[in-house]
Amino acid sequence: MANWHGLLTGAVHSLRRSRMAMAVLGAAIAGAPAPHDARSRSARGPRLLWHLPGEGRGTPALDVATAYFLSTRHEVVAVHRRTGAVRWRQSTGEPGQTTAGSALSVLDDVVIAGDYNVLAFDRADGTIRWRFVPTEGYGPGLYLGGAAGGLVFAGSPAARLYAIDVASGGLRWSATISSEPETTVYAPVADDAGVVAAYMQFPAPGAGGITSFEAVSGRQQWHAAFPARTGPASRPAGGPLLVDGWVVATSGDGAIHGFDRRDGTLQWTIPSLNQAGAGPWGVTSQDFRALARVGPTLFAGSLTGLTSAYRVATRAERWRRAAVDASTSFGIGADGELVYVPHFSGELVAVDARDGSERWRLGRAQGFRWPPAVDGNRLYLAGSTGGFFAFLR
Repeated sequence: MANWHGLLTGAVHSLRRSRMAMAVLGAAIAGAPAPHDARSRSARGPRLLWHLPGEGRGTPALDVATAYFLSTRHEVVAVHRRTGAVRWRQSTGEPGQTTAGSALSVLDDVVIAGDYNVLAFDRADGTIRWRFVPTEGYGPGLYLGGAAGGLVFAGSPAARLYAIDVASGGLRWSATISSEPETTVYAPVADDAGVVAAYMQFPAPGAGGITSFEAVSGRQQWHAAFPARTGPASRPAGGPLLVDGWVVATSGDGAIHGFDRRDGTLQWTIPSLNQAGAGPWGVTSQDFRALARVGPTLFAGSLTGLTSAYRVATRAERWRRAAVDASTSFGIGADGELVYVPHFSGELVAVDARDGSERWRLGRAQGFRWPPAVDGNRLYLAGSTGGFFAFLR
């Protein structure tokens, strides 16, 4: 099934064109071992509070007392935030060798998990409340997204967008995004004004865009294609984010676009690193730029390994941080102080949001390929090989 990994596969062929890029790619995919442990290499790094062995996946979800983790083995694990004691562990009961999705969220009195399908677990004891299996389409758990108005939204590799009732797990509405069956609708983002999702049509040469719906009614508000250019420029590869009055998303060439939230018209574009000059780590005709935003600043990763910051109002670049030794992952995170940049090598790097300087990094041996859940001075992380962690910042 098509997903963001398909975009990485395409970018792989472009990156192989240079010796330096090949080294970056090798580190990104192979995750070659290095002499790092779960502690930072810097003395200023976070302090480990507790660790549970396992194989984690995605960014954890939090409530006041509990951290919820998704494992690669079709499990949701609820852990006491202060002590690290397991409160409950429950199987998703989904098929396959490994968990298909990577998203968790806490909504009302349930934990919503994306595996192949979408499930809700009782927050208190882990009992499965409901399982959403669509009658039309398939794989909503692969692209579980945001929530609004008592609904949680999911995309799918079957060209469909789903609105699922949080209380019952029933389908409130669904929409077919494209008549082309080989279309993937990626994880939607939502607020009270509506739900927005990126989509991609996979038959050659491939194309995609952004679509917007009213959250409660399911009425389509607008549909906008990426700028009409050939190759990866017409495909989504990062985002979307809801930023002030814009929907911000990245096209497959690495350009970042701002669409008017009201009608989907393209308002501005930040050039790709290929156009702006990516520095000593080389450039690629295809890119994936994971996005995060805090206040007036937009942050973006890259398959080149670079991390950049831009002023939201003017789109001027504030800083650019050179690559470590691997591509940044498909998600980055940020709070008011730090930007959390996971790499495909499994290494998590925290950089100062003001100037891009490195604060600390956590070892790649643990497989930190997703950003942490952050609450105050505590970080909660899932490692694909290391398990479940809590750190004091």
